[in-house]
Amino acid sequence: MTLSRVYGARSPVGLGKSSSRAIDYLRAVYILGGLPSKDFVKFSLLAKTLKVSPSTVSIMTRRLESKGLLEVAPNTGVRLTKKGLVLLSEFLWKAAIVEVLLQRAGIALENCKNLGISVAVGISLEDAWRLYNALGRPERCPHNKPIIPPNKVNEDNAYEIANCCGIQIN
Repeated sequence: MTLSRVYGARSPVGLGKSSSRAIDYLRAVYILGGLPSKDFVKFSLLAKTLKVSPSTVSIMTRRLESKGLLEVAPNTGVRLTKKGLVLLSEFLWKAAIVEVLLQRAGIALENCKNLGISVAVGISLEDAWRLYNALGRPERCPHNKPIIPPNKVNEDNAYEIANCCGIQIN
């Protein structure tokens, strides 16, 4: 079952029916080091990382560029825009909050990460803030990594936003 069937035509992150796939692309660009004002990630490396064809990468990166989430440099590569970093940080923060909730509910630690990422796609930012406050504004995820609220992300800590999701930048 696709996310669009679960959530209907209204995307939880404002990216249309392909919101889950869009987040995958933003995460991959992030993992590969394509932060705003940093190096571009080669299209071929992005295709290999996502296990898709270069033509698929071309189509999706142009779509994300049109939404202002990626900067695309022809024959060079792609990197996140500040808007893309904000959206990704919001998503990863929501995933961390869901992980805390799941862990407190007794879900095994090894299941919290994937469930957190899956559930975060369907939670609005407003609801995530409600959860965050109800959980006592946790500072660490179940993996004892810092949780950085999206309104606190800046260029100095941008490399830290995904620590709780076990994502490493190459």
